[in-house]
Amino acid sequence: MKYIKKIIGFAVFIGLIYLANKFTYYIHIQYIERFKKEKFSGRIIRKYIDTKQHNYEMLVFINKDGKDSLSFSNDTSGFYDFVAVNDSIIKIENSDEIRIVNRDTSFFISF
Repeated sequence: MKYIKKIIGFAVFIGLIYLANKFTYYIHIQYIERFKKEKFSGRIIRKYIDTKQHNYEMLVFINKDGKDSLSFSNDTSGFYDFVAVNDSIIKIENSDEIRIVNRDTSFFISF
């Protein structure tokens, strides 16, 4: 009887790990789809680490509507380190590409 309880407990544990991984994957896919739909352009005016919000890498830029900010918490491509203050950036809707205009460079961000 003890073995059956251990086996059931182990199976439940494995099932929970599986479900947690599926949920994380689903959230990640939703994030990528939201990012692809975004459209923005502007000149970067500030670059900082937001210590109050889990040390997220943040970019603040000016666009035609005023100031806006972007978080690069899930970026693994090095984009945040690549861009500099006063660079102009353009993100076209339904694209993974962010173009850095001042350097005449296209940079592909990957999540």
